[in-house]
Amino acid sequence: MHRVFQVFAIALFASCAGASGAFAAPQILAVLATGEPVPLTCVKGVCEAEFSAMCLQWGRAMPEPGTAYAPVDPGNIVLVIRRANGSTARLAGHRSVRFSVPRTYVSVTATIDEAALTELGAVSAAV
Repeated sequence: MHRVFQVFAIALFASCAGASGAFAAPQILAVLATGEPVPLTCVKGVCEAEFSAMCLQWGRAMPEPGTAYAPVDPGNIVLVIRRANGSTARLAGHRSVRFSVPRTYVSVTATIDEAALTELGAVSAAV
């Protein structure tokens, strides 16, 4: 049971949707950990991977589709790249990875521009 708590604690996300005093920030979400890195799929210059999430604050407003989120501890988010020569690199807390909710609180999408991956020399990547 302690391990389950750690999984949620390291994947906690807090809203960074610049709410003013008149609007409450949407709920904090926990991203469910995966056994292996989730491959990014690139389409039209944008690479994405979707993760299951769960609400941690049922009393707060549900996030609208497209709501931006930021990891509480970016170092716990690892971008894994594979280069043409077969080598790999694990980049914790890479600044180019962005997060948002595509629908509601049930999932979170990690996004990075394909150009950022190209600059890193990646031929494929995962989060």
